[in-house]
Amino acid sequence: MVREEPLQPGDSGWIFTAGTESPEELNDAGRYSILEVNTVANRSPDIIPFLLLPPGSEVRRNPDGRLTLARGSEGPPPVQLLAAAKPGWVQLTESWGFDISSRLLRRLENGSQVLWRPGLTIWIDVYRDETVRPAEERLEQILRDVAPQHYAQEVVRDGGDLRFRYRLEEEGDDGSRRSACYCFALSDQEELHIAFFFESDELPSDVERIWSSIRRRPLSA
Repeated sequence: MVREEPLQPGDSGWIFTAGTESPEELNDAGRYSILEVNTVANRSPDIIPFLLLPPGSEVRRNPDGRLTLARGSEGPPPVQLLAAAKPGWVQLTESWGFDISSRLLRRLENGSQVLWRPGLTIWIDVYRDETVRPAEERLEQILRDVAPQHYAQEVVRDGGDLRFRYRLEEEGDDGSRRSACYCFALSDQEELHIAFFFESDELPSDVERIWSSIRRRPLSA
């Protein structure tokens, strides 16, 4: 897969080939089809993390079948598209996950995992310490940093784990008002930070579903 400069609006610039074509075949326009990138991604989901690479990038499939960057900027782009999250259990890390009730698009942006649909954006970060620090102590630190205008604070204790959330009314990047709900899931060594941004005054059902289902669950479970 090679990305060239787009020729017209709506053109992604991506060209997909087998990599074994002769020069004559590559120059034969009759051998090409114009498809939506989404169509290709549905057939080969492993292309998704590369789709935001800039023009000039080339990605090839290794003999073991794995796609790797062959030409272009070293390292991953600041934003990487991921396969959409389907309704059901979403495993975020080896430990943390939650349930969702609707399909959500997903990306990695500067180290944060982002899930979204129209009207709802979810930012997720996971922090892990090598040293053990009680979840209650972690909560005390978070409470010290909470904006004074927060409301609807709630704490849930489940064995050695702890969940905490609160609501906040904020100003978006464009100056418009937006509602936010900040959630934290804490253990003695890990912190899961989730920020929900939405437009309604009521919490979307997706937020309640995620909040109530956050738990630690190994991948093998």
